[in-house]
Amino acid sequence: MMPNVPQYPVAVAAILRAGFVVVNVNPLYTPRELEHQLKDSGSKAIVIIENFANTLQQCWPPRRSSTSCWRRWATCSAA
Repeated sequence: MMPNVPQYPVAVAAILRAGFVVVNVNPLYTPRELEHQLKDSGSKAIVIIENFANTLQQCWPPRRSSTSCWRRWATCSAA
């Protein structure tokens, strides 16, 4: 969940090199839209720029109890 910043291609390259799948998420999503995309994609982790972490916190924890789709996130500073 990153805009066009230098950290984005580095994160994508690392994810792909590790053998995972990248699902791009619009950083301007509302919490409801973000929650839907994460559940629909079956995401288990998210790399997010700290400016947009508030949106993730608003839909955290997931509404589904123990069957949550995502469990971890990493924040990146734009500075």
